Amino acid sequence: MIMNKKGTVITIILIIFICYFYYRSNSQIYGNDKKSIIKVIQSIDSYKNKELIEVLKIVDIKNDRFVAFLYNNRPAYIQFVKNEQGNYRWTNAENGSGESLGLFHILLENHIDSKYRILLITNQENNIAKIIIKVNSQKIVKEISIGQKYVSMINIPKSKDNSYSFEYMYFDKDGRPIIQE
Repeated sequence: MIMNKKGTVITIILIIFICYFYYRSNSQIYGNDKKSIIKVIQSIDSYKNKELIEVLKIVDIKNDRFVAFLYNNRPAYIQFVKNEQGNYRWTNAENGSGESLGLFHILLENHIDSKYRILLITNQENNIAKIIIKVNSQKIVKEISIGQKYVSMINIPKSKDNSYSFEYMYFDKDGRPIIQE
């Protein structure tokens, strides 16, 4: 009789543990669609207010997903990586410094072509019409829509020695320099 009660208690405890781990694994929020992406963003301490989140563009590059968004009208992005089950797990998030233009350096894992990208995000207050990015000795020229929300993923040329130096030049709609870093 005592052995029978002991077996029942052990069985109940095992069922509780199985249910707990099943619930815990299924409660993970993934970035598989726009609605779940917003939930993941909201789960991050600095992005709690859903009304301030505006998803601008979702960019998939192999198993990496980048979501450009505005939070309180500030450029930001969140990165996801596809896991073995095909779900996009959150790995990184960054926001801009409060300017109308955000430039985010992206490093892609396991990509044979260029591993580096720059994610460019603007809000509607942007007055920069063109940016020139000097990467090592090469120039990348990017025209930008002014007065509009805009997103672009810029490929960075591969470096022979895996070292990079960046110089940025910004121009207004009349071609006059705005800022030079």
